[in-house]
Amino acid sequence: MGRKLKAFLRCGLVVALGAYFFSAPAVAQAVDFKGKTVTVIIPSAPGGGTDAIGRMIGRFLHDYLPGKPAVILSNIPGGAGVKALNYFVQQVKPDGLTAFSGSSSNIEPNVLRNPAVQYEPKKLMMVGGFPAPTSVMVLRKDAVARLTDKSKLPVIKGDVTADRTTDQMAVWAPNILGWNVRWVLGYPGTQELIIALQRGETDLMITYGDSLLDQLKKEGNYVFLAQTGDMRDGKLVPGERFPDVPVFSDLLRPKLKDPQAIKAFEAWETLARIGKWVSLPPNTSPEIVAAYRQAFVEMTKDKDFNAEAFRIFGGGFTVATGEEMQQVVLRASAISEDDLDFFAQLKKNIGIQVEIAPAKK
Repeated sequence: MGRKLKAFLRCGLVVALGAYFFSAPAVAQAVDFKGKTVTVIIPSAPGGGTDAIGRMIGRFLHDYLPGKPAVILSNIPGGAGVKALNYFVQQVKPDGLTAFSGSSSNIEPNVLRNPAVQYEPKKLMMVGGFPAPTSVMVLRKDAVARLTDKSKLPVIKGDVTADRTTDQMAVWAPNILGWNVRWVLGYPGTQELIIALQRGETDLMITYGDSLLDQLKKEGNYVFLAQTGDMRDGKLVPGERFPDVPVFSDLLRPKLKDPQAIKAFEAWETLARIGKWVSLPPNTSPEIVAAYRQAFVEMTKDKDFNAEAFRIFGGGFTVATGEEMQQVVLRASAISEDDLDFFAQLKKNIGIQVEIAPAKK
């Protein structure tokens, strides 16, 4: 078992289904995509981490799926991934010719309360994934004095929606640490958020993107407040590239006294580790699922794939098999309604409107 997979297992999120995994190659031999075209759906506009990973997956699926099919990409932005995943589950045939490259926000339990959601994550057939590397909270230097002084204008946190899991640091911190933050939603995507931050239209951004963080470091106009951290030996620790930036859990946990708050925060920590993933539609045959899972495992051994993943994620990236990601989704789906109510109330406390639909049966 490789170092990256061991690191992921140590985080305590998943239990591998080893017997199925090791039998997958034999089953996969019955599948052949020669002469066919596979579409990879990306639930965001071009640019940003989810798009970059979807494009990387698409390039290497061609080499490792049986028969080396042509692979095309289809960006379907809208509703923080809801539009694309609704389409994927409702209209895509489970014939192995369409895959979905998603992120934690697409299967985050709070998102699933949105009445527009017409899918159940636990029914997706997971191919593999990348547990989230450390995400860093970046603040403009000219906004530092306003962060903890509520007599001043609030620090502006821009975003597409308020659903992305790692961005919830900017929900917990105003509620528990008393930070002076106001969310402004409705930006089209990551590129627009970067431009807004650099212009001073917004003040706060949370990202794991190495190239973006390097760029912001070079510009010299920003401070790095906190990070989600990397999991090592069952503990969240600072990422290698940001050894002096505090782990958000270390800042927040000492302030939590209420048992429900502690339980909800532990649920958030679980969700913050999900990262990116690839799936097939519900009801895809075991043979096709096995072929994709085998291809995913093989591509993650490819030196060119690893070089590309390193460029996107940085040195702390880890790999999870399809079986492991299936367990991650099941665990996320089991987060309690009380925890979700607590999350929703935190958002409401800082002026983020939350529409709560009845729990789905």
